[in-house]
Amino acid sequence: MFYIGITVAVKTFQEDAKIDLVKWEADVLNRFDHPGLPLLFGASLEEKPYRLVLQFHGIDGKCVTFKGAVESMLQVDWVRICKEAADALDFMHKKGFLHNDLKGDNVLLSNDNNAIHPVIIDFGKCRSITNPKRYSLRAKEQRKYSKYHRHIAPELIEGTHPQSCESDIYSYGYLLTQITRSITKNHTVLDNISIACVRRNPLKRPTLSDIILKLK
Repeated sequence: MFYIGITVAVKTFQEDAKIDLVKWEADVLNRFDHPGLPLLFGASLEEKPYRLVLQFHGIDGKCVTFKGAVESMLQVDWVRICKEAADALDFMHKKGFLHNDLKGDNVLLSNDNNAIHPVIIDFGKCRSITNPKRYSLRAKEQRKYSKYHRHIAPELIEGTHPQSCESDIYSYGYLLTQITRSITKNHTVLDNISIACVRRNPLKRPTLSDIILKLK
């Protein structure tokens, strides 16, 4: 699908999606101007299902997720890709927003100017840094989250802390572990960063500025 000569992707929401949440996601996207974040062209809110029209990101016309690229052992400059993803997340934080669902399915790889670049997507759980969510999960739910949602920081699952920049950094670190366990084994820099990011104590995790500096 094209819009003013540009290939676009249409995000279609479920029938029960609340219009306020769709408007929130559109408003958040409108505040971003970064190559590692989606460009919003418009929204269809007059009738259900609601839709957002975004710039398409992919490789050779196909949608390629970070997770899919890792599983297929795609040979790209993973260090640069990790740096650019950290830079995009840092931009979000400086704009005052938390992603809260950073994982392999929510990062696309895009071929632009003869190089592969990451683009963070899906801002349905995004919140303002000043209005974070605090989980309140029963013990059984905590075990389920720990098993099936490993990208979510332990302090969120246990309810000891609200969402934060540090919990996003934990998710970023878990993203890196997917590479370090398969494609870039024994890569000291990526190994050290991923280990530091997933420390249980959120105050012991590195800042995104530190991460970006180490990946240069």
